[in-house]
Amino acid sequence: MPHIASTLTCDNLYSNYGRGGDGNPIVESQVLVRGGYGIANDKLVTPTGAVLTDVTSEQLDGLQKNGVFRDHVKNGFIQVLSKKAEGDKVADGMKLGDKSQPLTPAHFAEKSADKPDGISVNSGKVK
Repeated sequence: MPHIASTLTCDNLYSNYGRGGDGNPIVESQVLVRGGYGIANDKLVTPTGAVLTDVTSEQLDGLQKNGVFRDHVKNGFIQVLSKKAEGDKVADGMKLGDKSQPLTPAHFAEKSADKPDGISVNSGKVK
């Protein structure tokens, strides 16, 4: 079963559309990919890695036809995995958080050569 790793702040519902017999648009497929990087969840735990979503092969086919999904993959926010992995390990090398992520005190810290721009539990300095 394929898995989708996301470092996007919000969940994303990727929809593909077609035309019905009357010419009006109809939804052909929809897949919800969970986000939540940098957001406190119901246990007030802020994820530090990628959030994983299980998908079927058919859902993955639909996702790969979706332009927005392809853009998210291209820009490093989404990764398609063939087997399940730990979110913290998968996030290594991915773009962490998008512009809709809530601000934290780290966003306001003074910049210096001694301090990294951000911290990852896997790799240390993130640029």
